[in-house]
Amino acid sequence: MQKNKGAMSDLAKMSAFFLDTFNDQHRQGYGIDAANTTNINFFGDSTAGAGYTWNAATSTLTDNNGTVLNTIETIKALTVNSSLTTESGKNLIAARGTLASGATEGTAGTANAVLLSTLFSKSSGTTAVGNVSLNDYYTGLMSKLGSKSAAVDDQVTQEKNIMTTLSNNRQATSGVNWDEELTNMIRFQKGYSASSRCLTTMDEMLDKLINSTGVVGR
Repeated sequence: MQKNKGAMSDLAKMSAFFLDTFNDQHRQGYGIDAANTTNINFFGDSTAGAGYTWNAATSTLTDNNGTVLNTIETIKALTVNSSLTTESGKNLIAARGTLASGATEGTAGTANAVLLSTLFSKSSGTTAVGNVSLNDYYTGLMSKLGSKSAAVDDQVTQEKNIMTTLSNNRQATSGVNWDEELTNMIRFQKGYSASSRCLTTMDEMLDKLINSTGVVGR
């Protein structure tokens, strides 16, 4: 159970990264809609300008209502903003940024999209995944899960081998070996047949001695 809690905590930190760090950068960009929509979350709550806040000291995430989310709630909160999933929602994705002059990029601009992509390989020490980048954190997590999975597989194999050995020992001690039982049955059958012949011979011999002795000259 403790191992499962550790894995869930790791997933919650990755979720918090997107809800906090990724959303913060996304809110700084602009959509390609006519209103140049900005200040909108990509993940989680759709309320404009309201973000999630990661507390590194307590390893907890707080939503825009000030509610501290537990591990499961943090994972469940990682959903795409409902306003982006509508028919025209793709126009609200904040791929555009600002020019050096401070003006908003044209509709073909991708400055904010580039900044969003660099978040995955950047390590700042202030994000939910700590002092490593999200890519490194994910790689480390997969490596750890792979090692644990291999260890569990080895343990299962060992336990199966033990059970097989115990079963074989039990069969050798109290089980029935059909080849051996058939051999014994044939041997006992032959012995019974031989004993029967011996008794038959003795019976015939006694019959001769008792019934045929002393009848000469009658």
